[in-house]
Amino acid sequence: MKLNLDAVITDLKGKAIPYKDGKDAPEEDLTLKQVALTALLNDSPDERLTGDQRFKLGRLAEKVYAGGEIEMKVDQIAKVRERIGLIWNTIVVARAWGLIDGPEKADAEN
Repeated sequence: MKLNLDAVITDLKGKAIPYKDGKDAPEEDLTLKQVALTALLNDSPDERLTGDQRFKLGRLAEKVYAGGEIEMKVDQIAKVRERIGLIWNTIVVARAWGLIDGPEKADAEN
C-alpha cells in the first residue's frame, strides 16, 4: 500500500500547522512524515517499550524518513497509525488518520 508522507497536516481552519525541527531550524509545514517519525521515535507517558519493540520502531522510522510516496506493508501502516494515536493530539490524529485511511473510511466513521 502506498502512503504519501509529504502530505501536509492542517488545523481546523484548513491552514497548515507550523512545525520546527529543532531550535535553530526554519519553520515549515507539518507533514505526515514528521508526525509519523515523532510517533515512532517517542514513547507515550504510559508505556515502557522493550529493546525489541524499540528496534522494530526504529527500523520503521528509517523507512519513513525517506519521505515522499513510499510502499508500506499493511502491518507497517497499522503500526504507524497506532503510534500516532498514542503520541499526538486530537486534531493531528484526526488529520493523519484521514490521510492514512483515505477519505472514504474517514467519512464512514463519522
